[in-house]
Amino acid sequence: MRLTRPLKITIAALALVVLAAAAILWILGRTPFVRDKVAAWVTEATGLPATLDAVSIGLLRGPFFELHGLAIAQPPGFGDKPLVEVGSARVTAPWSSLWGDPVAHSLTVDKAVLRPAVAADGSDNWTGVIERLTADDDEATTPAWAVGRLDVRKGAIEYEDAASGTRFRLTAITIGAADVSLAADFPVDLQVAGVSGTSTFLIACDGRGLADPGGGRFAATGLNLRGWAGGEPLPLAGVEFLGKIKTVTFDSTAGVAAIDGGSFNLAGIPGEFAGSVHLGEPDETL
Repeated sequence: MRLTRPLKITIAALALVVLAAAAILWILGRTPFVRDKVAAWVTEATGLPATLDAVSIGLLRGPFFELHGLAIAQPPGFGDKPLVEVGSARVTAPWSSLWGDPVAHSLTVDKAVLRPAVAADGSDNWTGVIERLTADDDEATTPAWAVGRLDVRKGAIEYEDAASGTRFRLTAITIGAADVSLAADFPVDLQVAGVSGTSTFLIACDGRGLADPGGGRFAATGLNLRGWAGGEPLPLAGVEFLGKIKTVTFDSTAGVAAIDGGSFNLAGIPGEFAGSVHLGEPDETL
């Protein structure tokens, strides 16, 4: 069927409008006004001062939103390094997400650093943020958000507990997950390198994950582990290991992380492990 001239003109006009809107959004997203507005929204949401280097917004091939150089400051008393740093974060979404439930095609986070810490008096730097973010949550009204593909690249966690003297750093964190949705399990792959004292380790695992920020519940089940460990008292070349974990859970409200049904084979030596850690308490058990 051949298009009539008026229809061709209408289609061309609509295309020009979409292109113009995309160009306007692209330009506006790079203005200090939009950047400061987004930073102010993050500050309001977390209760902590936030800064942002740049924002990108677009419509071509579907809506997308991108942040660059996000930094969220520590609560008072936890030092000068930001609690959260994000090199970039990009969300792509279908058009229906603009008027329906928040559903994203993909969420990609690059070079994110998280610095959880516990002070000598047992207070921590994350409880206040979580309580503020979930203060208005109502399971009956919470949108059924979902992410088709989640990717975290070159992430890091720097943990310090002044109450118990524990300190470790996890680097090169890579996470790949599909069909992520609120309070439902999803397949996940994780790779991480870590340093704690004189020990160094590399771990890769796959299994199922669950995230329920509103309920403060995070979990991973059926994990298959493989990796390498080095440092004293291990041999100079280090050792390889395999393992399984039935369940790993973290209750952000209570500040308790737990492992159940862990087993490993380290250089031909089998073993089992389980236990829990109450962040901020010196009487940790593993």
